[in-house]
Amino acid sequence: MRWVAAPSDPTRPVPPFDPACAADYPAVIGCDEVGRGALCGPVVVAAVWFDPIAIPPDLLARLDDSKRVKEPLREILTPLIRAQGRVAVAAGSRALIDRVNVRVATLDAMRRAVLRLALDAPVLVDGRDAVPGLPQPCRAVVGGDRAVPQIAAASIVAKTFRDALMRVLARRHPHYGWERNVGYGAPVHLAGLRTHGRTPHHRLSFTRAYGDGGSRTGVADGDRRAPFPPPSAGEGGPRVSEGRERGATVPDAALPSPDPLRGPPSPAEGGGRTRRVRSQGV
Repeated sequence: MRWVAAPSDPTRPVPPFDPACAADYPAVIGCDEVGRGALCGPVVVAAVWFDPIAIPPDLLARLDDSKRVKEPLREILTPLIRAQGRVAVAAGSRALIDRVNVRVATLDAMRRAVLRLALDAPVLVDGRDAVPGLPQPCRAVVGGDRAVPQIAAASIVAKTFRDALMRVLARRHPHYGWERNVGYGAPVHLAGLRTHGRTPHHRLSFTRAYGDGGSRTGVADGDRRAPFPPPSAGEGGPRVSEGRERGATVPDAALPSPDPLRGPPSPAEGGGRTRRVRSQGV
């Protein structure tokens, strides 16, 4: 198996995947996260499976690390990825991040996303941490979003999903600029924290230097209200459902329904049989 290497110059806007080499890329599940370093909101994870030889060459050629893909193109690519493969999205909530730390919350969301696909395929994850608790082999790939097409696709799907959620939340909390900084520590966000304090969506473990805003936010460190109430009519954006995971309430960002690509729950989540797919050694 041969993977096409990324360009040696990281500033060159050259997509890393060559459609002429599609047969050399394995048919695996790729998994990536978005929002791990944000000051608020969830960490969102996508798991994506497709067979590189079966997707349109133009789509394969445009996959890349989501940070290197401009927002308008990400919005175009996300539905194409969902139409050509199997996609599942999960989230680690603000409350869970504060309770167990962002690394554990991320790995837990990755596990749930992969299990939802109900596919018997190896898993490749961007970064240094393999996902525990999976029935199939899993390996971490440093720089995987420029080495594995499915990881690149997962990074695009996850970022598109999380950015849409943060735009919904920005309409409820307009003082932090989330529609532009999507929850990261931009100057306007930090200025909003200094002036208005934290919201129910801020990670307490990331923002302890700032107050809770007193009566302005009505939030205290011990507040355990659901951090993602359903969007009101007309807000749009991704839907968020509540689920219980090991006895804790964990908001779980699910793909909009109905979604024929999401597939049934895995046996580990109470679903039917796991589907076996073509894969190569990884």
